[in-house]
Amino acid sequence: MSEFHAILNPGVLNNITETLTISFDSPDSANDVVLTLKEVDRWGRRREAVTESGGGRDDFIVEFRGQIVAGQFTGAISRQGRATEGAPVLRVHLDGEPEDTIYELAIPSDRNEREQGIFEIQLEGTGRIDGRRKTYRTSQPVFVRNFVQDRPIISFITGSGGYFTAASHYWQINADGRFDRSSAEEILAYLRTESERLGYGLWGQVNIVSHGNELEWLIKLFRSDSRARHVIPQMLRDNAEDERLAAPDNSQLDNESTIVIRGCALGNSQELLDEIRNLFGGRSNIYAPKYIQWYSYERRNGNVTAQEYFIEFFYFYVTGTREPNEATCTARFQEKYPDIASDEQWRTMLRDRKYRKRYDPESLPMYLGYADRPERNHDFLQDLQNAWEEERWEDSDNTLRTGFNEWAWTLGALQVRRDPEGARIYRKLFTGRRRRIEVRREFRGEDGNLVVPDLTNSNHYGRSPA
Repeated sequence: MSEFHAILNPGVLNNITETLTISFDSPDSANDVVLTLKEVDRWGRRREAVTESGGGRDDFIVEFRGQIVAGQFTGAISRQGRATEGAPVLRVHLDGEPEDTIYELAIPSDRNEREQGIFEIQLEGTGRIDGRRKTYRTSQPVFVRNFVQDRPIISFITGSGGYFTAASHYWQINADGRFDRSSAEEILAYLRTESERLGYGLWGQVNIVSHGNELEWLIKLFRSDSRARHVIPQMLRDNAEDERLAAPDNSQLDNESTIVIRGCALGNSQELLDEIRNLFGGRSNIYAPKYIQWYSYERRNGNVTAQEYFIEFFYFYVTGTREPNEATCTARFQEKYPDIASDEQWRTMLRDRKYRKRYDPESLPMYLGYADRPERNHDFLQDLQNAWEEERWEDSDNTLRTGFNEWAWTLGALQVRRDPEGARIYRKLFTGRRRRIEVRREFRGEDGNLVVPDLTNSNHYGRSPA
């Protein structure tokens, strides 16, 4: 006895505007045939294969009722899913219908989400073959690409709460796919494995929502890290050969792919951007903002709106741990940033919790080694300054690209140790301390509106290659 077996062609729709054709190579005839199309998040023999597309319930699209005659199905819509206005539309052709008969079917969804840029369409069917009822389900779905642009735009959220929650809402609306991945290792693994498995193809824009500053990328490097690291260029160079950080190849990321690190002020460090570019294979363009990266969202009447924008920041450092008074801070800001704000505006930013960013004093430990015990009146600070100016460190990032006189130094006791051969060696600890004074404000244009971040604007984003 024959069984149902359908062919859905093509197996991957590169664009949702293409047409999906349903045909049967078995049976030759069947009565009381009911075909159902659903957008699914799980499939497989025991429905255990889970996609990355949101983990929601299956969405009913349409039901056709008809018959198969001479191997071709003809029928009519008997029931259709309820979709909200603006839902994406699937184009379907039945092989028994005239070629110009195309059914345009809205794809229902709880929130009209983009299903991470890929809709998974599965066919189920029932009917009578030689008087016996048979059932059928396609073993895997047809992937229908529904990208914002020709290539997928995806976003990785590397943390939780606050900033990351707002960013998650923004990218749920503005990306084809939004995924929770906390480490560079997991992000690289996803980029290497999922482009082919889920039919994404070459990646378009890869957004990584993290923290950062002018010198460091704040992210876990490895899945096993307990917390985000302060990633500096040397750290990336030191781990360049680690297999866990293997880069995607040129079938996944190429010179038309873009990696955007959505982390505060990271675009101000060209060296760090260049090393991040190497981390991702060295072919793609890397971008990061020169301002504070910010997101906000609002939930009203069941709908969520979200916004991405920049915060300007202004800062200076003082040596030691004490904060200067308001008059001194105002004068220092005017000196460093002339014509940016009036004295009164600087004072407003200094006084207001919304604008004032408070930091704990920074502490920078440095060590110098000696083969022989220094004399009692030895000038240790001069030794440190000489080493600093000659960059006699394992890597220049030790000094955080600062000047020797930017820190107030205290000297620790002279430490005595023994080398592997048993000879005495001496080490001196120096601890530098300074405090960052910073104020912020929303970045607005001359019209008073928030400035929309623009990747093509070199004032907004740093880039590698520069």
